[in-house]
Amino acid sequence: MPVDILGLSFAAFVALGGVIGYLKSNSTASLASGLIFGALISLSAQFAASAGASKSANIIPAALCVVLFLP
Repeated sequence: MPVDILGLSFAAFVALGGVIGYLKSNSTASLASGLIFGALISLSAQFAASAGASKSANIIPAALCVVLFLP
């Protein structure tokens, strides 16, 4: 299975940013959003890297982000 190194690196930096935000200011919102978005980016990178991924499979994480963060 091919691996998207750039996508997974970006996901790790986003998750790390959430952890750093939590450690610096004790912000659970920063931790939660960093981990959620890091996981979604990682999922999207894996879908994009897999050989049989369709374009609709890449829309799932984006749609989930929209649903989670609508006011």
